[in-house]
Amino acid sequence: MTLAIDVGTRFVRLAHPGPDGLPALADLPGTVPGEGLPVPVGQDPAQVLAAACAAFRERHGPPAQVVLVAAEAMPPGHLHQVTAAFGATAPVRELRPATAVLALLRHHGPAPDGTWAVCVLGTAAVEVSVCVVAPRSVGVRRFVRHTPDGGLGSAFDAALLDAAAPDDGPGGASDGGAGLEALRVARSVPGAAARWDRTVARAERQPARYDDTPVLWIGTREVPAGAARRALAVLREQVGHAAAESGLDDLPVVAVGGPARIPAIRRAAAGAGREAALPAGTDPALAAVLGAALVAAGRVDPADRYPYEVLLGARLVRHGRLAATEVVLCGPGRLVPGGATVFAERDGRRLAVGGAGAHAREAEVRVRDATGGRAVRVGAVTLPASAEGERFHVGIAMAAGGRTRLVLRPVGGHGEPHEHPLGELPGVVEGESR
Repeated sequence: MTLAIDVGTRFVRLAHPGPDGLPALADLPGTVPGEGLPVPVGQDPAQVLAAACAAFRERHGPPAQVVLVAAEAMPPGHLHQVTAAFGATAPVRELRPATAVLALLRHHGPAPDGTWAVCVLGTAAVEVSVCVVAPRSVGVRRFVRHTPDGGLGSAFDAALLDAAAPDDGPGGASDGGAGLEALRVARSVPGAAARWDRTVARAERQPARYDDTPVLWIGTREVPAGAARRALAVLREQVGHAAAESGLDDLPVVAVGGPARIPAIRRAAAGAGREAALPAGTDPALAAVLGAALVAAGRVDPADRYPYEVLLGARLVRHGRLAATEVVLCGPGRLVPGGATVFAERDGRRLAVGGAGAHAREAEVRVRDATGGRAVRVGAVTLPASAEGERFHVGIAMAAGGRTRLVLRPVGGHGEPHEHPLGELPGVVEGESR
């Protein structure tokens, strides 16, 4: 048994292969069908995550592999919790939401090589990742996160709940978890989505005629088309702002997350790009965790290894003089987001290098594509002064979110490693075909 986990603000989702081999949400106590384990309003999702991991282990035993969907803003405590629950029996791997979604597409596609955009619409924010898909790699070229005041999906849902609030009592939004649960039930009624699309579209064309037509019933209260239309307009504007900032001209755009269940929002997410569909029957809210479940089960390679050679500018003494050289930190395809630090090697052994010397020194970081062409400068780090004779193993590590850091680990294990942030490495080397 393998497992994928996606921790959201409102739901914690666990997915694994079913009897037919296809990924599906784990059936655990308290699971809302089609959604996952709800996070009560005001409760830390970490508490639900801990209970979910314990319930899964009790029902299915320890998984052989765990993949955690790691959003850019995911608290580090989530990884620690999952590792504490399963790390003794299974490796825990982090995977970007965009990479998980592309894994789902590639498993069912395959997705054509080229540049794609994945737009993740969440309760708090919209995140757009522009990704380069190649035969053996998937790299993030550009990332934009837009967090509107009041949140994204949360503000939209609050507007609908307020519209259904009684005039002489507390508002729907103030009902907290009960209001959100009632809204979920209202959306899940057969035919509700089609009625929403049809009625709101009519209200947008002829508001005077259709604004008072109900589109949802939250309990016994109606949400009129006018309120839905206005809330949708705000949501569409927020998503469109992120799409415009991301530069999606003519790119295929895949929109996922709860708000992406609304066709008008998927179109807004595409912006100047082209809306690309998920595999038939896939719920956009579940796309990331289902893709991660395919990766955990070994059904598809996420291919998120960095495709280029990474080099560090260095100096050596040649014929009694200092000369410029390069240290190969890692070869193409060796650097994995969320994986272990990759150290420079020579003849299968870690390379030991000297420090900056008596004075701090700047060293360039470069990348070179697989054809072995010109190395392109991507940044620099300032190496601190070091004692005479001090030696280090030098390496590079990439966080799950894509940010990298240079690591200098003292030879012999004496002293703490020095780490220097490098930012994100380029997904495309300038001059390389896109």
